[in-house]
Amino acid sequence: MSANEALAPFETEYTRLYESLYKAHRNEKELSEQCMLLKNEIMDNTHKIYKLKETVEAQENDIARLKQEVTKTTKLADAAHAREQNAQEMIENLRLNITKLGLEIEQKNKQLAAEKDITVSKKKENLLKEREILISELETMRQRMKNMSSYAEELEKKNSEVNQQMTEMQGTIGMQLNEISREKGVRERLEMDVRQLQEEIIIKKNELEVANVSIEANTNNVTRLESLMKDQKIADEKLRKEMSKLMLKKINLQTDFDNAIIETEKLEKELSDRGKQIRSIMYELNRAKEDSAKYKHEKDLIEKRFLKAESEQSKLKRELKQTLIIVKNVEHAAQTCQKEQLEDKQRFEILLREKNNIALSKETAYEQIKRLDHELLLCGRGKKKLEHELNTLTQTIDDMKKQMEIIEKDRDRYSTAVQGLEQQLEKQISETKQKQVEVMDYKKRLVDSETKYRQHQSLFEAVRAERNLCNRNLIETQEEVQDLKNKLKVTSQQTEQLKEDITMKEANLVKKEFHNLRLVEITITIIKTYKVLNRTLQCGEKQYNQKLGDIRLLKFEVKRLRTEKMLLEKNIFNVSDLRQEVFHLNRDLTKEKLKVTALEEEIQTPLNIHRWRKLEGTDPTAFELVKKIQILQERILKMSTDIIHKERKLKDTEKLYMNLRDVLSKQPNMQIDTSLNKVQNILRKRAEKIKCLIMELNMYESQVSEFKDDIARMHNEMCELKKMFYTQKGKLQKFKAMTLKSTYKTILPDISVHTKKFYGGGFKIKTCTSKIQCTVNSSASK
Repeated sequence: MSANEALAPFETEYTRLYESLYKAHRNEKELSEQCMLLKNEIMDNTHKIYKLKETVEAQENDIARLKQEVTKTTKLADAAHAREQNAQEMIENLRLNITKLGLEIEQKNKQLAAEKDITVSKKKENLLKEREILISELETMRQRMKNMSSYAEELEKKNSEVNQQMTEMQGTIGMQLNEISREKGVRERLEMDVRQLQEEIIIKKNELEVANVSIEANTNNVTRLESLMKDQKIADEKLRKEMSKLMLKKINLQTDFDNAIIETEKLEKELSDRGKQIRSIMYELNRAKEDSAKYKHEKDLIEKRFLKAESEQSKLKRELKQTLIIVKNVEHAAQTCQKEQLEDKQRFEILLREKNNIALSKETAYEQIKRLDHELLLCGRGKKKLEHELNTLTQTIDDMKKQMEIIEKDRDRYSTAVQGLEQQLEKQISETKQKQVEVMDYKKRLVDSETKYRQHQSLFEAVRAERNLCNRNLIETQEEVQDLKNKLKVTSQQTEQLKEDITMKEANLVKKEFHNLRLVEITITIIKTYKVLNRTLQCGEKQYNQKLGDIRLLKFEVKRLRTEKMLLEKNIFNVSDLRQEVFHLNRDLTKEKLKVTALEEEIQTPLNIHRWRKLEGTDPTAFELVKKIQILQERILKMSTDIIHKERKLKDTEKLYMNLRDVLSKQPNMQIDTSLNKVQNILRKRAEKIKCLIMELNMYESQVSEFKDDIARMHNEMCELKKMFYTQKGKLQKFKAMTLKSTYKTILPDISVHTKKFYGGGFKIKTCTSKIQCTVNSSASK
């Protein structure tokens, strides 16, 4: 190219085109490698999703197994509750028997003085037998209480194991949630890579378009020759095709723009969902704080009970020094107290562990909140990037339009240049024709000169010089003609080379177009796979939401189990109170028995010589003890009735809870929320209507009360008017009786005596005073 002067101006453009083609091929290779990497990553992600599905199915089996275990534990707890009720009934029966025995002992004490020694010995034997029977019954009851306490401890152990399993399941679920969040991050990275690849493809398309423009410029420069007229037409057709392709690209870009808008909407929805999740997590944190406060309160209660147990232990030690007879019972009680202390310590340790677990869950929740904030920031950045990409796409579309206008202007300019070159070619052709005509004229002249030479040999020497000159001129003209022929050959070779270059470039362009089509197809397949992955991810998110619903149900069940555990603990505390009551009753029994034995010994061996003398200060203590026993019995009966009522209420609530749980288990989970929302809305509307009706009722009641007051006032006024009427009527009757007038009513007015008289016409005239005036005046005076 540099050697030929004709091809020298095309060297820079040719090298630039070659470099651009080399860069395009290299970028295509890089893009293909990146596409392969993306495909491999997509395959890995699909394998991970399938693995996660398998793990979720395995965990569903574990959850079902745990539910079965929970139901078993609830059944066992119900059985334990029934056993406790039976034990309480037995204790109440024993208390009643003890009271009966106390009454019988009192009666027998009264009858001891009157009866003989034989009857006393027999009754003593009977009492000893009854004592042995009662002792055996008490031992059986103690064994039952021990069995119940051991059974309650087993239930507590099972509950603790269930809680541990639940915590382990929550940990595994948290791990799965972390893995899902990681996969979401990987998916977002892949989306970013795909977007970057799309941007690089757009850049490469722009570079290819620039290369096409430069090729078209070269083709326009080559159109100086005649053979490039057809190529110009082909280039115009290509431009039209490219226009159609650009329109298709524009449509594709619009579709991508719409897809990007849809993705932004999805991201906004995801952001709203994340905000809801954050709110739920904050709600759970608050609940965890409340639970920790409750546990602290329970810890304080346990410490107080521990102090009470220590004080009771000290009292028991004092009583051990005072009473040697009750040593065995006190030792047994001390052992039970020690066991309770150990149990309290174990519970305290369990509460500390639960506190640590709550702290760990709190830290994990804070970490999740931080992760969610980070993800929100990433989503915001992604949104900004999408907006930036949309702006760049709009700018590229505007630039494409501007380039199209520039290309059309260049086409018009190049068409005018082609017309000028055509005119120049026509001029050169006309000049060559003129030169050919001149050559023919010279040949004719040569022929004429030869004839003249033959005719005029005498003029040979004169004409030789002219012939030499003509030959020289001919040689010069022939050399010029050969030079022109060589130039024509060189130009023809150059045109052929340019044609070959153009054909090669066209073939390369066709290959590039095919390659671009392949890239478009690959991008379409990538988009399809991306959509498939999005669908799979949506399915995974749905399953994730379902699992969250299952987790919530499990949390509700855990709460229920905790409430049942609290009830069992309360029952256990009641058992300790019952044990204390049994212990006190046993102590009272032993005291009474000791008193009975002492009295029997006194009867057998009387200390007083004068047996007929009455003893003082014995009956009042027994009477006070009887009163105390009666008061205690009344309290025990009241407590037992209260306990029975509470147990009935608990049974009713448990039945209602079981019915509700069955109804909720039959209903679907998603429909429950909708139905609950509908019911809540209906209840709110009903409550508003009820409030309005209550307000109207109050208004009507106030109006009714006002009307009642008005009626009462009117009734009082009517009564007063009736009284006035009857008084006036009585006055009128008295007045009539005084005046002794006729019984019929006079229409004429009354005549007053004290008024002045006027004479004339033979009649007496008086001033008239009507009856109506009298009634009015009388009412006014009143």
